[in-house]
Amino acid sequence: MIEVAGGTIEEYPGNYTQYTKLRVERRERRRREFAAQKAYIDHQEEFIRKYKAGQRAREARGRQTRLNRLERVTPPTVDRKPRLRFASAPASRVTLKGVGLIIGRDEPLLMVPPLTIVPGERIAVIGPNGSGKSTLLHTLAGDLPPLDGTLTLGPRSVRRLYRQDLGQSIEHGAADVPAGEDDRTVLADLLATHPVGEERARTLLGSLLFSGDDTLKLVGALSGGERARLMMGKLAIEETNLLLLDEPTNHLDIPAQEVLEAALVKYPGAMVLVTHDRALIDAVATRTWAIEDGGIREVLGGYSALQKARDRERHK
Repeated sequence: MIEVAGGTIEEYPGNYTQYTKLRVERRERRRREFAAQKAYIDHQEEFIRKYKAGQRAREARGRQTRLNRLERVTPPTVDRKPRLRFASAPASRVTLKGVGLIIGRDEPLLMVPPLTIVPGERIAVIGPNGSGKSTLLHTLAGDLPPLDGTLTLGPRSVRRLYRQDLGQSIEHGAADVPAGEDDRTVLADLLATHPVGEERARTLLGSLLFSGDDTLKLVGALSGGERARLMMGKLAIEETNLLLLDEPTNHLDIPAQEVLEAALVKYPGAMVLVTHDRALIDAVATRTWAIEDGGIREVLGGYSALQKARDRERHK
């Protein structure tokens, strides 16, 4: 694993799981080394200030020479983490219901089993590229009509779709998180789609790591990660009870992914989540749908539960 952070590139042996463990260990070791060296330097500088003009001036000059030659320990990298909490709206007993759904754009792509989503339900959807994951989300969002079957939204349901393209495609649905306009500043763009007042908007943007002059950046100049944080912030301030999330961890760095995971765990509404992030699925999913051969296989729990079910089948 190669990590680019704090202006440096660092190599970690092993896979991602080993990297996350070693990363914590290395940073803690460097924190202790930096703190120990700082205490040493502070002690030496205090001695030099006290005795540089007295009887021990020669010793003070010697200590200053050693300090000047000392190779300084690099301060440990500190992750900047956004703050995120999803607002929720009161929900009906049933948030969304589907019966006999067949979805697709021009021809049938996927048969969906009888579907009832209630508050607190978190369905993770996995499958190969082109298998219908995004099409399923767009159908549940109301952007695409099902080719067959019925889809019924609960009377108090408020749904929002977070798109993996960050809303940059031409087509937009009514449930989509509002896309950013490239010629607006970050602050103006947030206020244009969510008129919450400048003070609250600046507070929200600060929690998303847009502070000071960052709020005056043009949306068109944002990196993928910055644009993703802006879109996630727009989604978070809306009162919803059904989130439809298409690869929400794309573009986000590790600290932001951890914050997103914690926010989704605390969200009381329902959720349908398309992601390749197995750890995220295990953290949030109450059931997992695996798209296989044009149909959906369901297991209770997250990705690990699906893997165990597959392992049992292989060993029969």
